Amino acid sequence: MATTYRVVIVDDERIARAGLRAMLSKYEQLRVVGEARDGDDAIATIKQLRPDIVFVDIRMPGPDGFDVLRAVRTWGHKPAFVFVTAYPTRALDAYDTDAVDYLLKPFNESRLSRTVHRAIRYLRGVHERSEAPRDDRLLLRTRDGIVFLDMDDVTTIEVERNYLRVRTPSGAYLVRQTLATFASELPSEFLRISRSTIVNLARVRAVRRLGGGRFAFELADGSSVISSRRYQRELRAIVRPT
Repeated sequence: MATTYRVVIVDDERIARAGLRAMLSKYEQLRVVGEARDGDDAIATIKQLRPDIVFVDIRMPGPDGFDVLRAVRTWGHKPAFVFVTAYPTRALDAYDTDAVDYLLKPFNESRLSRTVHRAIRYLRGVHERSEAPRDDRLLLRTRDGIVFLDMDDVTTIEVERNYLRVRTPSGAYLVRQTLATFASELPSEFLRISRSTIVNLARVRAVRRLGGGRFAFELADGSSVISSRRYQRELRAIVRPT
């Protein structure tokens, strides 16, 4: 009989708890047995239910996620702790704890899948260090601070005056960097289509020939970007227009 792992979700936002619960429902080996809305509630819930895996927000009312982990560890109970946060700087703090992993909001199904399998390996005795922040993430130094993005969440990178606008389905970020330097940090699925635009081919729904050596890249979000004639030779070797 397959092992079922009991999960508790801790987050002060009800919508966030519901969203994560829905995502975890796709894993047959997991069963969400409880939720908590703040640090004190989390400690009490974990003590009562003794889950195998805890997904815990870092910043919340009362004891924060680190306090919750420390409290649980004093009982000798060692569930797989996964920190969940919207604050990249706190995620770096989590990297130095004995948490199994951390997730930066918003995260996608692929990133969650890696976390779930890492937590299960931990419970089976395979203890690994949490993933480094730059694993498959893109580090953006914005005017408001550091932001980490999953590479496959990026739609396009476009020049905007003295900045780059990095677009994702959930929003855009301005970065003061040259396009050439930025491009050197990107994997092969990112394609430069003009002097001012890079597109993520994983986010392209269709490519149309416009004539004059130009192509229209239709993106999954319904928008489109146009290539320049200067890059027509490189594009013809890579894409097959429809």
